[in-house]
Amino acid sequence: MENTEQKTNWGKIIAIGCGGCAFFSCLGVLGFVAVFNEEIIELGEAVESMDDLSVPIDILALPDGGSTEWDAQVKAILVTHFDKDQSGLINTVEEVEAIECDVWNAINLSFLSSGDYQANFTVVYGFEPDLTWLGEDIGFGESMRPVVLARAPLCFSVTAEELMAEDSIEVPTEMDSPSLIFDPNNFTFGDTAQAILNLPNGGSDEWDNQVRGILLAKYDRTGDGSIDVSGELNVIGCDVWAAIDIGMRAGGTYGSSAYAVYGFEPSLSWLGNALGISNGMRTEAYAKVLTCHQSQ
Repeated sequence: MENTEQKTNWGKIIAIGCGGCAFFSCLGVLGFVAVFNEEIIELGEAVESMDDLSVPIDILALPDGGSTEWDAQVKAILVTHFDKDQSGLINTVEEVEAIECDVWNAINLSFLSSGDYQANFTVVYGFEPDLTWLGEDIGFGESMRPVVLARAPLCFSVTAEELMAEDSIEVPTEMDSPSLIFDPNNFTFGDTAQAILNLPNGGSDEWDNQVRGILLAKYDRTGDGSIDVSGELNVIGCDVWAAIDIGMRAGGTYGSSAYAVYGFEPSLSWLGNALGISNGMRTEAYAKVLTCHQSQ
């Protein structure tokens, strides 16, 4: 789907060339550089960061979630990527905090996929208080028990209870994409939504920053400057999603839905980070917006 009206923000675009070649044909050329907001980024670093995608992919590919063999393989993957002090365990706060939401989610989904357990991995491996500690089997030191418990469950896109529910969770695709225009007459707006509606110049950089500030102040529970876990995203009400769309279009610059302009819809360039929403939450955010749109 080609979007001819998506928000343009050249400060967020990296243009990389290699003679007449496209970017992806140049990935092996280390030392080539890209200029981004007047900063020099080594291409080698960019390529290295792409390797992080292999962690959740590798974990999701593991069979027999919860088995002894699965435990050992998960531990090996986690220790290889996150054990910075080479102690053989993830046993510092810094190491736990380096684990991104997509990894926590992959661990839980891979664990539940066998169907042998009816609780999330944080319960079965004893991260919750008063349970037998088994977290070392998958690579965690016991001292990190409360640290993991404070972060990992916020990242679960699907819990054990949801997996066992009668209604399956459907991930929207490009073929599902409606025109996500919200009608202000169909919502009762709370304080957060009203604050967004009161902002002038919808769709401008200034508006982006103000909306981002409102959303982070209200929903960024981890205080890391981004809405990047399911527990933060899921508490955003439909009135707020509607207000973002209505407020942006009120600026008069864009006629399309905010969720096309900021790239929530599949196949579009992601600009939701301008509103404080992490790219890792894109699919979940789009699903939530679709649900809210269908309910109006």
